[in-house]
Amino acid sequence: MVRHMRKNKMTEFGLWIKQSLLELDMTQRELSESIGIDERFLSMILYGLRPGYDYRDKIRSVIEGEQAKKIAVKSKTA
Repeated sequence: MVRHMRKNKMTEFGLWIKQSLLELDMTQRELSESIGIDERFLSMILYGLRPGYDYRDKIRSVIEGEQAKKIAVKSKTA
């Protein structure tokens, strides 16, 4: 008997995180380490399996900080 597992879709917040990580060339592991949570827990937040309310601001802060660094580096080399 084959069971079909329903795939959870990534939340809008999760999609923003994944897109940001791709643009920053950063891994989920690096992000989870920088905010002090387990990589699996971060994945659960991305897919809406855990709300992660206590970590959303930290996640945004890290991503936005990395984006700012990337912009600063580009403007220095331009």
